Amino acid sequence: MTALLLNHLWQSTLCAGGAGLLVLALHRNGANVRFWLWFAASVNFLVPFAALSALGAYLTPIVPPATLPVMVPAVTLVEPLAVPFSAPVLALPEAAMSAAPVPTDLNLGVLLVALWAAGFLAIVLRWALRWSQVHRLLRDAQAVPVDAPVAVKFSASRLEPGLV
Repeated sequence: MTALLLNHLWQSTLCAGGAGLLVLALHRNGANVRFWLWFAASVNFLVPFAALSALGAYLTPIVPPATLPVMVPAVTLVEPLAVPFSAPVLALPEAAMSAAPVPTDLNLGVLLVALWAAGFLAIVLRWALRWSQVHRLLRDAQAVPVDAPVAVKFSASRLEPGLV
């Protein structure tokens, strides 16, 4: 289960990065192009690639490969040669023996999930900070008396026009 989750995370992150690069490359196009690129990247987060692969395998007929005779060469097993080996034993200093053991195996999966979670948290915090700035600007903006189906407000900030 963890392997499937890690695969989904790195594939979705790679897809989002590719969508971001495409959005930057297509910045002169209309907003609808950028919207559909980000929408496609978002759908990838909802539907794991493994599920799409399984659906494709289910919908595609599988043709069995032709069976060919296999030639297996004869193998002779030989007993390993027993050679005695001894290495000199070095005396360790007392400080080295009392030190805490250093873990030698690093769980790469846990490290990658922690790195991804840190990036996710940084993006969420950045989004929350920007949203609070927009909310503060909306609160301080002046209402404009215009006959429109939505409330129109004016702010002296350098924020570009937007719909909130």
